Amino acid sequence: MTATQSTSPAWLTEYRALAQQTLDEKALPTSTDRPWKYTDVSALDIYSLKQLETEDQAIRIVSCPEDLVVRGLIDSAHDPELEQKIQANLGHLIPADEDYLLAANSAEWTNGFFINPKQGVQYTEPLSIEIDLSKRSATIFPRILIVAEANSELDIIISSTSIEEEALVIAALELQVNNSARLAITFANNWGFNTKEFTTLRAELADNASLNISTICIGGAIVKHRYDIHLNGKGADSRVKGVAVGDKTQHFDFMTVQEHNAPNSSSDVEIKTALAGESRAVYYGITRVSEEAKGSQANQENRNMLLAPKAKADSDPVLEILTNDVSRCGHGATVGPVDAEGMFYLMSRGLNKRAALRILVGGFLSPIVDYLKDAKLADTVRATVNDKLQNASLD
Repeated sequence: MTATQSTSPAWLTEYRALAQQTLDEKALPTSTDRPWKYTDVSALDIYSLKQLETEDQAIRIVSCPEDLVVRGLIDSAHDPELEQKIQANLGHLIPADEDYLLAANSAEWTNGFFINPKQGVQYTEPLSIEIDLSKRSATIFPRILIVAEANSELDIIISSTSIEEEALVIAALELQVNNSARLAITFANNWGFNTKEFTTLRAELADNASLNISTICIGGAIVKHRYDIHLNGKGADSRVKGVAVGDKTQHFDFMTVQEHNAPNSSSDVEIKTALAGESRAVYYGITRVSEEAKGSQANQENRNMLLAPKAKADSDPVLEILTNDVSRCGHGATVGPVDAEGMFYLMSRGLNKRAALRILVGGFLSPIVDYLKDAKLADTVRATVNDKLQNASLD
């Protein structure tokens, strides 16, 4: 037990104890667990690498809007003005005993972050967070709790990088988005090739609340992101946009769950991947519309472009509609090679194969990359994708 854990409030100590008990009693998930059907973690040893003493050694705030509350979770839990808010929300959406990896995060995070946009404040500058493992091979357990107060507005950018040696990231984020609040989170991953990342994000949206999630996955050996969004308020809106560009033996796994529990709520999921070498992408999405969610609309799309014969994609979008009073609900999935006619046209205009491929892939991904609000980040993503395609294995 670390010093920070030994001085934690009683409720947090109990939460961690339950997490440790779960680690002692449960095993890693297997392919019989539906969310892990295509991603094998049976050989994962979360304690094989050195664990950082505190996440602060690898996670830093690059820029923060003035007057935004961003504090360590432990410090916040000791603050009389914040403790009740922390206790009510930490572990509410991510129980300590759900599964092995989430239990590991619950037991091992050291300080974490508490982000609390103030009621009625629209922050014009984004909060920028950097996860940097570029100088060390280690395991980290990022934990973030966000409570967006009513009528607040905030953009968050989380950028990630690491060395080419092994690294492991097991992250958990819990979001409470209150009435008419707007929250946008962008994950920009440029991990080294041997990094494994497992991130779970869960959110509850109140009346007219809005949550936008953008994910850019370029690096990493295994990257698995799961987003569970509960649209509990009338008029709540959720948008998830994701891009992955794979090469060699990279493995990307996206899972989304959109729970419509209130009238006139809306959700949209769009995941696109471009896969070279022997890389693989997995998408498993569930959209549930309850009987109470009358007048709601939902959409899921997963499009996969295979750039090499050994690349592979698995897509499984699911709709569960429990009311016949919906505005619109649909889903779609495609897996296929690069458009041969498009390649022929561009090469007939004097472009070589890779140059033509970069144009086609850029156009394929542009609806999501262009969606990014940060123009500088969007330009960086385009340049990184082009560089990767320039050297990608197409055979």
